[in-house]
Amino acid sequence: MEPSVTHHVVDLVGAHSGTEAATMARVEEALPDATVSYIARTNTPIRTDATLVHRILDDDLVDDIRTLARVAEIVEGHRATDKRVAFWSFQPRLTNGVAAHFATEGDVAAQPLSRLMLGNHPVSAPNLLAASALSEEEVLDAALAVMASRPNGRVKQVELRTLMAAGNPVFDKQTGPDAWKAPGFVKAILTSLKERGLVESVGGIGTVNQDIQITDAGRLRVPAEVVKPAGSVSEAGKDDKVQS
Repeated sequence: MEPSVTHHVVDLVGAHSGTEAATMARVEEALPDATVSYIARTNTPIRTDATLVHRILDDDLVDDIRTLARVAEIVEGHRATDKRVAFWSFQPRLTNGVAAHFATEGDVAAQPLSRLMLGNHPVSAPNLLAASALSEEEVLDAALAVMASRPNGRVKQVELRTLMAAGNPVFDKQTGPDAWKAPGFVKAILTSLKERGLVESVGGIGTVNQDIQITDAGRLRVPAEVVKPAGSVSEAGKDDKVQS
């Protein structure tokens, strides 16, 4: 199976001044076999053996629009050659911005750099996905399609897996991949979607009965024919069996 990401772009601009070298060391420890490039200010000292460094001018940091445009340009450059890209940053405005910018592409994952620093970058979802022919992006897209097909783009967390299994039996908790039977599968999916700015919690927050709402960025990632107009009636989700 083709890996879900092939090139990692790490934003060092959001790191505290003077911690860039330590951040790079932690990234390379967490991703020992990956191809990694870095984004850094023009005056930030970078090790001479770093594989690739993209310098970002101070003029590109004056406002969020210019910063995102420059970062998106860098990510797009790697998409053209490496096909799949993972973007990491300490700055939520950039991870959310990159996720929204490439929402319709399906080959760019934007994630908090803190996940690598804490040593928990898989956050269970990619580990679970290793047991299936589906990529992480395909699992996330399946969850988004469920929400987009519901009235007002909303679904309760406790219903999500049942609705996904109705569309594709691979998500059935009883008959799907063994690794996906572990507790926390749905939570891992939602964590990844939230970090990319594709869904948000809007009610009952912190419980398995919370309402999950697809965002505008999430809708852009779903084929138009799947999206249910607000106020329409959905027949999905009438199965009494709930899976988590």
